[in-house]
Order: sequence, then C-alpha cells, then structure tokens
Amino acid sequence: MKSFESTQWQQTIFNELNSHIINGIWNFLELPFDRRLITWQWIFKLKFKSTSIIDRYKAPLVYLRFSQISDLDINEIFLLIICIHSIHLILALASQKNLHIHQMVVKTDFFHGILREESYMQVPEGIIPPRPGMRYKFHKTLYGLKQSLREWYKVIDTFLISLGFINSMADGNVYYLHKISAFAILTLYVDDTLIACNNLPLLQHIKTQLHGCFFLSNLRKAHHLLSLQITWDINEGCIRISQTLYLQQKLVEFGFQNAPPVSTPRVPGLSISAADCQATSSPLTLMIPLDALLPNNLSFPYANAVGFLNWASLCTRPDLSFTISLLSQYRHNPGPAHITACNDTDWAGEVDQRKSTSSYCYILSNGIVSWGSSRQKSTALSSTEAKYLVMAGAAFEVVWLQHLLHDLYQDLTAPSIILCDNQSALAFVDTTKFHNRTKHIDVKYDFIQQLSILKKLSFQYCFIATMRADLLTKALSGPKIIQHLPYLGIVGN
Repeated sequence: MKSFESTQWQQTIFNELNSHIINGIWNFLELPFDRRLITWQWIFKLKFKSTSIIDRYKAPLVYLRFSQISDLDINEIFLLIICIHSIHLILALASQKNLHIHQMVVKTDFFHGILREESYMQVPEGIIPPRPGMRYKFHKTLYGLKQSLREWYKVIDTFLISLGFINSMADGNVYYLHKISAFAILTLYVDDTLIACNNLPLLQHIKTQLHGCFFLSNLRKAHHLLSLQITWDINEGCIRISQTLYLQQKLVEFGFQNAPPVSTPRVPGLSISAADCQATSSPLTLMIPLDALLPNNLSFPYANAVGFLNWASLCTRPDLSFTISLLSQYRHNPGPAHITACNDTDWAGEVDQRKSTSSYCYILSNGIVSWGSSRQKSTALSSTEAKYLVMAGAAFEVVWLQHLLHDLYQDLTAPSIILCDNQSALAFVDTTKFHNRTKHIDVKYDFIQQLSILKKLSFQYCFIATMRADLLTKALSGPKIIQHLPYLGIVGN
C-alpha cells in the first residue's frame, strides 16, 4: 500500500481477517472437481461523523456477485428493505412523544448468516494455507453474496422475536415491543439499528440483549443514519434531519461544488421532452459531453446524478421531487437540455404523452413524513379526473401509514384528512354524482368512496394558495418556494 493512511488500512484488513476466524466463517479445503471459485476483492470505505471527521475505516472482503451462478451458488435472495418514510414517521413520533432514540451498528452482521450453498474462494494474499492448492470453503455468508442480506435478516428476525418484539405487517423491517406502559420501536437497515423507546431502562435492557448475541458498536444517541444527519433542537423541542454532508460530497463528485446557487430546482415555464434527447437511442450512450457545464469537455454521468438527487428527494428534499420525477424519464438517452433542467396535480403537463403529474404529502408533528411526485399511468380527460386519481393515490399511502401507526399502538381517533383544491373531484367522492362522465375511470380508484363512507378518511377542500403539495407538482418561482417550504416543515440553514 502506498497511501499515507496505509497503516490504518492494514490494521483494518487484519481486523477483518481476524473477525473471520473468530466467527468461523471458513475453513481450508481442496476444491472439488465439480465446483468453481468465486472471485473477490477488498473494498475500502471511510465512515464519517456528522461533523465530516473520519469515524472509522472499513475494509470488508467482498464476493463479486456477478460471478455467482443461479441454482449453483445461489437460490433465494428476495428481501424487503425498510421504507425511508417509516423512519420519517418514527422520528416524528419520537419528537411528538419525547422518545429516547439510540442507534447501533452491527459489526460483521453478515457473518451471522448460514450459507446453505457450497461456496469456494481463492485465499487472499498474505494468508498461507496448510497445503498448497487449498481454498476457502465458506460456512457463513460474506459481504457481496446475493443471499447474504436475506440470511442475516433470518437470524436477526428470529432473535428479536425471542425478545418479545413483533414484526410490523406494514413494514417488515420495523419491530415493536410493548410492556405495560413502556414500548420500544426498532428499525433495521442492513447493519444499522435505530431504537426509539419511552423508557430508558427498557432501552438499556434491549441494547444489553443485542450486545449479548451480536458484536455491536453502541453509538448511543442517534446522529447519523443512511446519510441522514439527525439533530435535536432542545429549545424548540423538535428533531431535525438533513443531508448536508451527503449533498456536499456528491456535489464534489459531480463537479458542481463551485456552481452558483439558484432559488428554484427548475425554472418555471421551462419545458423538456423526448425531443431534447440525443439523436441516437443506443443504450451505451449514458454519458454525454457538456462543454458549457463541465471543464475540459468531461462527460457527465447523467443516470448517476439523477440517482443521487432521487435519494436526496426521498429523504430530506421533497422540493426536488417534481424535477427528479421529470428528469428520471430520460435516463436512457439524456440530452443537454435535461441536465440544464437538472396531493396536487398538473393536468396534462407532461409534454410527450400529455399525462398528469400526481403528488401528495403527509404531515405529522408539524413536519412532512411521507411524500411523492410521479407521472400518472393513464391520461386524464379532465382536471377533475386527474385530481380524483391523485386523491386515490394519496389514499393508498395514508392507509399504509394508518396500518403502520396501528402496529406501533398509535391508533387514530379521527379520520385522516386529505385536502384537495378541486371541488368537482371532491364531489365525485360522493358515489351519486357525475356517474355518466366518469364511468371510464378504473374501478380500483373508487375504493376511496368506501373509505369515506367508513369514516377512515375525510376529504376536504383547501384553497390553491395553501395547497402544500403544490411544490411537488410544478416548477415554482423562488418566492413561492420560500412560501411553501414552511408548510412542509422544511427550514433552511
């Protein structure tokens, strides 16, 4: 190693290989004639604190998953990942009920999963086998194996259930535990564990039980999770989440660290369409030169940039949702115009197919916990139909949130309110109106009428000027964005 941090990296590699031995990950065996070797590599990663200071070095030995063959090296791999909106909801509940929130990271998490397939790997450099020609035969999962995540969750799920936790039916990566007046909520995302609890002794007991079975790093009060920076404002009694460090790192990665700031993600009135794509539709043309934006005629990784912005829009930046929803439609063949461009409805606002844009947002504890902006799957024939379809889409999400709240013993005492700025669409929730003009609408959208009758949801009118989801539907001017951000509980620096 020639890096100035070579000492730290060598120690990290030593610790990784030592953890293999401690956990009984492999043993030395001859390679059977009917088996093949899976390739590997070292992955070097830095973990940062919220203050941009290096927290720790990581150097996992990783299988190269593209070398795995289905039915030979791998069978079942399917696994659900926690919804980011579940984390938003739990943080909102923690703010509302003043819960303790602690965070732990499971070290060598994949080393607990049992590998059910025969798997052999070349011995890494620096390791001397007992006899020449011997290989690693793995008994437990390792980073990079496609089935590792699934096998790890089998282990942690069994353990949490043994502690008395119940797995949420709304989100399979959320667990809850109730003991008289004390309760705890636990979320899993690979090796990151977030625990919210109203009783500190119960929280410490859970952490002790986890420590007894897994090798954990106790980070105590949550501060950094999935690129989210979590801070407590004691004066205002609220929790704030941001992605400042993540966004700064990505701006440097894509060469925009010195770009001038703008007041809006997309210029109002600017229209982009498939006509702005490049002349070729070759799937190989994924990086395009942009002389005006990048120096030295460098190529711009459009799909990667849209993916990074999409993650930001899902986590902390709903104001980017509409722009990202639009730009994502041209990932296969972007043009320069697409990069420079880089519950409400914009009826027929999409240029290529004249489909409407649906958006919704949900507020809990004065902050936005769930939101979305996407192109509708069918072409609406009127603004009334477009609004009705987006109310149905919003109802899908609020029913899921109700189920999650119910699992967490946070039952609602009144119907959830869905606000809409179209009187005709609200009238259509009444099954006796507009029948002849709306017979073509898919029956699946009519379930909101049943939810209204059962008093599960309440549909109410709001003025356009106070429609919170307007920001997620169309490009707004800078002053209007500033006006809308407080409606969503978004604050600037």
